Amino acid sequence: MAVRHKELGFTLLEVLVATTIVGLVFGGVFSAIVVSNDLSFRTQHSFTRDAKLRFLANTVTLYASYDETPPRSMLPEGSRLEYEEVALKFAGEEIVQTGKLKKFNLGADGFEPVQGLVWVARKIPGG
Repeated sequence: MAVRHKELGFTLLEVLVATTIVGLVFGGVFSAIVVSNDLSFRTQHSFTRDAKLRFLANTVTLYASYDETPPRSMLPEGSRLEYEEVALKFAGEEIVQTGKLKKFNLGADGFEPVQGLVWVARKIPGG
């Protein structure tokens, strides 16, 4: 009677299937890490940009409320700041007597344009 010895090990098909499954799992994990890092970078960039825009808008609004122009050192390099009085377009003479509404536009290289409206009270002589 001949004794048959069973071969130990994996067949080529089993090795290929296991390799494919491991490759798919590692590919999914790698792509999830890349997407997570990209999203983190974009979120950080967005927060930084929004903080700069808020600072610019608050600075221009504060100075405009006192009918002044912010110093150039506070604005980004290459900035263009324009004011336009718009009170007459909205209400009429009664508003202009107590104050005025000013619209500002701030543009700078590398920044999104900032626009807004600000109320400027009239200075009352002797007050």
